[in-house]
Amino acid sequence: MTTNGYVQANTMGRLHDAREASLSPLDRGFLYGDAIYEVWRTYDKVLFAMEAHWERLIRSAAGIGMTMPLTSESVMPEIRRTVDAWRAHTGMDSEVYVRLQVSRGAGEIGLNPTYSEAPNWVILVKALHDLSPAALDKGYSVGISRSVRRNPRWALSPELKTGNYLNNIMGFADGLEQRRDEVLMLNGEGLLTEGTTRNIWLVLEDRVAGPRQEDGILGGVTRSILLRHAREFSTLPFTEEPLHEDMLSKAREAFFSSTTQDVQPVSCVDSIAFKTGPETITRAIKSRFREWIAEYTRSHPQWRVDS
Repeated sequence: MTTNGYVQANTMGRLHDAREASLSPLDRGFLYGDAIYEVWRTYDKVLFAMEAHWERLIRSAAGIGMTMPLTSESVMPEIRRTVDAWRAHTGMDSEVYVRLQVSRGAGEIGLNPTYSEAPNWVILVKALHDLSPAALDKGYSVGISRSVRRNPRWALSPELKTGNYLNNIMGFADGLEQRRDEVLMLNGEGLLTEGTTRNIWLVLEDRVAGPRQEDGILGGVTRSILLRHAREFSTLPFTEEPLHEDMLSKAREAFFSSTTQDVQPVSCVDSIAFKTGPETITRAIKSRFREWIAEYTRSHPQWRVDS
């Protein structure tokens, strides 16, 4: 079994290895990136922040004028069915990554969205492993992309989690050329926005600062939790504000937040180094966030994926 995982597609209702085809070549998600998606991860076999991810999926669907073929209640039996099949096939009992992708569907070739016959959806499940202790101590080496800027909101808004990720891919390719683990992308005004799949935070003297939504970022679910429950994670307040490049040199630490790896330390951005390791504010935030997650999983048994 490869790391590609296991798939269920509504066009067939068939469970199979992700390397096998599920959709028609006429599917608009394949042809044009005309799709939306969400990714969940499990903690103690419970989908984390199921409701918040689902709400964002609905917003993304509305943002591109797509009709959702599923509800959060109707999708759970299908997720469990896919997880069960993946576990039976692999014999693995790890935490899982669950991706739901919804395309506008297949139909006649052409950009006209009314050519689609009905929305298609695919569920993909694979193993998910936390960062190793060594990776947590080391942190991410990050560059700033100078050749690719973040999509402007008035063109293809980063607030919509769509299947069109070419902007992010080109940014990541820039990072590979710099031999970095990740890149930060600037917007048209030169402000820091986010990584290619992660939200960025700077630990300053008196606050933990992240970019504003209007500066061109995807509103991360973990980011929203950190903002909403900030007092539970740190004595420093969390803020949203314009992040200028010169603020990097004023930061003591930096970290990413994301669904799959919650809080992830950053060791450097370009030539600017940050403190990492056990005795950091970042590590304390991560520890308290994990405690918050543990309480969430205990109080949300309805989102358990193992049947």
